Amino acid sequence: MTSTQYENIILENALKKKALSHARAVFSPRVRPGTVFDVVASTIDLVNEGQTYKGYATHLMAFDELSRSKSWQILLSVDKKSTEKEGLEELVRDLQAKFSDMISKSYCDI
Repeated sequence: MTSTQYENIILENALKKKALSHARAVFSPRVRPGTVFDVVASTIDLVNEGQTYKGYATHLMAFDELSRSKSWQILLSVDKKSTEKEGLEELVRDLQAKFSDMISKSYCDI
């Protein structure tokens, strides 16, 4: 593993941790207690000028650990990114914007 690959893994883990922190703040009021959040990436095909490339979709998921069926749902997705890092960065931006809106509304209610 090169140092660049290692640095990317460190950065991706930090972005996931940040996304999960924001996810708990944004979505916890809307899910059952015992729900576990996770960030996962799936591969997709991207087409550019007739060429097909591997791309990524990044998903914020909620797993209802207390459900008998162990149900899950996708809460937020970002797709059509060239790298997992790009998807994570956009997911964090989206969650930060949602959290910022929540904070603004709570100050208006005071």
